[in-house]
Amino acid sequence: MLWLFKKSVSLSNALRAVGSFLSSATKQCGILHPSPSHSGLTSSFATPAWPSARHARFLIKTWTHEFESAPDSQPWTVFESLFCHMKKHQAFYEVLHATGRDNVLRTSLREKIGLTQELANEEAYRKAFFADGISGWIEEWIERGMPETPGELNESLRRYVDDVLSNLNQLFVRP
Repeated sequence: MLWLFKKSVSLSNALRAVGSFLSSATKQCGILHPSPSHSGLTSSFATPAWPSARHARFLIKTWTHEFESAPDSQPWTVFESLFCHMKKHQAFYEVLHATGRDNVLRTSLREKIGLTQELANEEAYRKAFFADGISGWIEEWIERGMPETPGELNESLRRYVDDVLSNLNQLFVRP
């Protein structure tokens, strides 16, 4: 879909292409059943909760349940498992991102790790940093078309965390 913004195309052609993409992607994910009286972009945006934040929360909860109930799940496999889930439902998450509704991922991660107003400040800051960092990592992956496999993305995240911890002083640029 990024080609729309890289090439010179008319607005009506671009909107038609986006509508077609969104319509086919949502049908593929089973989140939209357009009525026969609407088509393309109009039908996609005619549904108030489109793409469904409820469906996104359902997918995240399903992944959580699958991960937590798998006997071979370990804390160090959580990210690769999440990335596999995202890749499996790539079309849905791309539509969610393209429509600016991917904050549901951030919210779901915050809820899952127990980020609440009742937490002590320092614990809340840590959890927010963690949830927002992972969701930002995922949002950027989606923005770039999810080119890496979940294993490659997981390895990249691991290397980054190692680099940050070992080179923390290089992250700050002094004037």
